[in-house]
Amino acid sequence: MSEEETKSAETPEAVAEETVEAAEPKKAAQPANPKGFKEKFSRRTLRKKGREARAKRILSDKEFAKAWFEGKSKRSADRKKAFRTRYASK
Repeated sequence: MSEEETKSAETPEAVAEETVEAAEPKKAAQPANPKGFKEKFSRRTLRKKGREARAKRILSDKEFAKAWFEGKSKRSADRKKAFRTRYASK
């Protein structure tokens, strides 16, 4: 090895560059947001994405669909019962 190669390999800048190069592939392999959504969606967009994901899950997962619609029916019946008891003529 020549003197220039030895000096460049031992300088702190060369060592720092090697460290930075080694760290960059790790960042690229691991996304900041695992679901792939960007960080600053509006509330409206997030709700839309949630509805779309739920619709897909209802179609694909029969157990989830059964539980989802049973819960929806139960909540509806509870609201009706509460309304009837609140406004029943006494």
